[in-house]
Amino acid sequence: MLLFLAEPVTRAFFEVSGLPHEEAPPRVTWESVFGQQRLSGEGMALPPDFEAEVLSCASFPDRAVSPSGRVVGLFGEGMVSDTFERCSRELQAKGWVKVESGYVHAASFIKQDGRYTGLFLSCASIGEGTSVLVQLFEGEGDI
Repeated sequence: MLLFLAEPVTRAFFEVSGLPHEEAPPRVTWESVFGQQRLSGEGMALPPDFEAEVLSCASFPDRAVSPSGRVVGLFGEGMVSDTFERCSRELQAKGWVKVESGYVHAASFIKQDGRYTGLFLSCASIGEGTSVLVQLFEGEGDI
């Protein structure tokens, strides 16, 4: 399974990873973001409070977390537009305020309380399913 990221998500990943963006390959794959971490189901070690504050992972059987814990990749069945809207509604129900990015199926979200105060959500159609990428920001100094 390959995860191809839109340009703003690619830039965001390289900012988090500390790698210069100029060294980015033309396309970023699942393996280049998450290594060989192909984790699924209940054994996945998500960042602290991820499901409580961000998204429930019940409908995403395949998951991966970057070594820093600041980028979470999810993969599940469904149309990209439906998945993006469902994730957006869940985030808003948990107190997140949506900030349109100008990109299809991608947006930033902010909130004042909790461990995470900002995130970038991006969804992409991969074969018969949808890949969801969440970049997390903690506290004021992280945004």
